Amino acid sequence: GPETAAALGQDRLLGPDDLWFSGQVADERQAAGVSVCAAAVEGGAPICQAFEATPGENPGFADWRAPAPVLADSDGVPQTFVFYGYDGVGNRTAEPVTASARVDIVAPRGEVRPLLSRAVQGASSPVLAGTVRDGTGVERLQAYVAGPGLQVTWYDQDDDGFRFDGKAWALDVRFDEPGAYSLGAEAWDVAGNVRRWGPFLVVVVSPAADLSLALLAAPVPATSRLPLDYTARVANLGPQLASTTVATFTLPSGEELLRATRGCEQDGDVLVCALGDLAPGRSRDITWRMQVPMKSTGPLACQGTVSSGTLDPEPGNNRRSLLTAVRPYSPDGALVCDGPNLLANGGFEEGFRPDGVARSWTGFHTGRGAEYGYREDRWDPVVSEGEHSQLIAIDTIDMRGCAECERMAGIRQAVGLLPGVSYELSVDAIMRERGAYPLEDPYRYMVGWGFSAGGGTDPAGMAFREWLPMRSVYQMAIPGAWLSYRTRFEAPGEDVTIWLYALKKWATLERELDVNLDNATLRLCR
Repeated sequence: GPETAAALGQDRLLGPDDLWFSGQVADERQAAGVSVCAAAVEGGAPICQAFEATPGENPGFADWRAPAPVLADSDGVPQTFVFYGYDGVGNRTAEPVTASARVDIVAPRGEVRPLLSRAVQGASSPVLAGTVRDGTGVERLQAYVAGPGLQVTWYDQDDDGFRFDGKAWALDVRFDEPGAYSLGAEAWDVAGNVRRWGPFLVVVVSPAADLSLALLAAPVPATSRLPLDYTARVANLGPQLASTTVATFTLPSGEELLRATRGCEQDGDVLVCALGDLAPGRSRDITWRMQVPMKSTGPLACQGTVSSGTLDPEPGNNRRSLLTAVRPYSPDGALVCDGPNLLANGGFEEGFRPDGVARSWTGFHTGRGAEYGYREDRWDPVVSEGEHSQLIAIDTIDMRGCAECERMAGIRQAVGLLPGVSYELSVDAIMRERGAYPLEDPYRYMVGWGFSAGGGTDPAGMAFREWLPMRSVYQMAIPGAWLSYRTRFEAPGEDVTIWLYALKKWATLERELDVNLDNATLRLCR
């Protein structure tokens, strides 16, 4: 028939809606039916089916219409169709009608994976991913999202959030309302075959992050005139990210803020700390130091709150209040000097520079009358604590005397202190010299310490000097006991330089003095 003839051809593609053929059988006596066979172009056994024709007024002519037989897994496979007419006694056409076409009755193949079963409202989330393939090509790929109100949104392969490279694909969706959503996908090939996947269930929940706040102060009790350190810990107990997290603290009235964690800004008696986004299970510590007023007597009150741009299902743990008792500062009373060591690398365990001076310290000497040197020392008898000590050497070997010279060498370090507050300095020291001179002045060598205000760098500007009570000068290779020295002083200002040094008093020649220092500490007393 004309329709079938037009449908068939080597370049034609037949889909499931195209596989109905029609025509006419003619015979001299009785036209009875038609037999349609299908076989692969490459060869193979044909598949045949017989269909009766519908005769008209003339029994020699009969019209027929029949579905075409197709080979299994016909996904764009070229096939040959053979049409035989037969009469009432079974005689077949001697010369059948033959035609060819490609047949596609197989829907696109592939897989779809749901990427999550729970999503957060307002967040763009990857929800579906998969692969798709077809023998004649994928003409259209789309996915749908059915919301809790039964509204359905379709996403085509060219839409934003839909990524498709011809084989693999993925879909991102932003859910604007909480509730249960149904998701699915479908793919169409060129022949009109369709494959559907789903539905997949996704439950969308409102974003929620349970923030908690802890607040501590140290030392307890606080001491008037001295610093008080606060530590706050903000934690996100989940389940979602806490966006734009902010901690706010009402500070004790009358206290001066000395320092605070980066990101914190003071506004009067309020300290506001911007913490940014805080992931579930993570925490951030905030620290700040206050100066307790000199006349403060009552307990110091501090309140803190934490919040974020995410809903907090448990707001009860977002607030904390803290009362810290205060005792008066008494420099003449029984002070406790247990603060952290304010001298950096005071134990000389954090390395030395190439000039032999410990890191964080600066070497100095008077420059005349001797050779001066510095060295890292690891010999156990001249290490008081740990594995290293600082050696300071004054050497007059092969030198001419300089009677008026002050032969001094040492190390210094600048520190920040509280004016008028008591501090405790401690240091271990040992003196050795090359040779033995028991009849000479026992005070020919001395070890001292001092301080200067304003961060001075000239030893002549020391406002205070004090000698360590050292009586023993050991031979170089036979060191004896260390002197452990401890003293207290009142800070003369905020910027103070601490000096530790050795002195050779007399212009004696051919002498070498080695002084080892170790375990230097400077602690606030309260």
